[in-house]
Amino acid sequence: MSTPGSCRSIVSTEEQRANYKASAEKLLPVGYNGSYNAVVQQMNSHRAEETRQDIAVWKDELRDEDQKYMDKALTSRAAVLSGRSNAEMAKEEVLRAKQMEAEEVMKESKRLHTIARKSLDADQKAKNERAAQSFDRRYLTIDEMVATLQMFSPEVASLTPRSYYTMEPESRSPSGAYLRPFKNLSNQVAKENAALYARIHNIAARTDVDISDEAAGAARHIMAAESDAEKKETAKKLAAQNKVFHRRIANTKAKVDAGYDETTC
Repeated sequence: MSTPGSCRSIVSTEEQRANYKASAEKLLPVGYNGSYNAVVQQMNSHRAEETRQDIAVWKDELRDEDQKYMDKALTSRAAVLSGRSNAEMAKEEVLRAKQMEAEEVMKESKRLHTIARKSLDADQKAKNERAAQSFDRRYLTIDEMVATLQMFSPEVASLTPRSYYTMEPESRSPSGAYLRPFKNLSNQVAKENAALYARIHNIAARTDVDISDEAAGAARHIMAAESDAEKKETAKKLAAQNKVFHRRIANTKAKVDAGYDETTC
């Protein structure tokens, strides 16, 4: 028989197995069920978690890069828009300056045109006044003419030029004794006009109604024959000239070929 101390030192196989299992479970990760699949699942879970973390970090980095790119793009676009706005403002300033210059030129042109117009009007007015004064000096009014004629006899008045007195048509009466050289002048003009009208009235129109259709056809046939003959004669002359030109060209070519020496090339 064994003593109690010796019984305590002896451990059964089942107890040893239970102790080993307990110590082993302390070393294994949580969720281990004693199979290989559980370990693989645990490892895959850790790897998936790491992958998710890496993806999250990668997305954050991409987001940061995109934000930096967008910031740079916005800055560049703002610079371009600022430059464009500056260029447009410069163009507007140039256009405004040109418009102001054009308005000033137009105002100056109007002012000069007004001055020129006034000068021309004043010059024309002076010319008209000089012409009126010259007319007054050269011609007489009807009252002055009557007073002048009363001082002369009809014979002397008839020898005086008509324009010396007046230009008013009312004073050109053929009954006056001072207009005897111009008597019956209107009758002569009427006779010449009647003769001219008679000549115009007697002019006959030259149309196809003056000839018959047979005569017109014969005339056209004759004209066509003459035209054909003229064309044939012209064609013969051109053919003869072409032969002469071809002969000259052939002679020139023969002379050139005869004078050509291959040894000199």
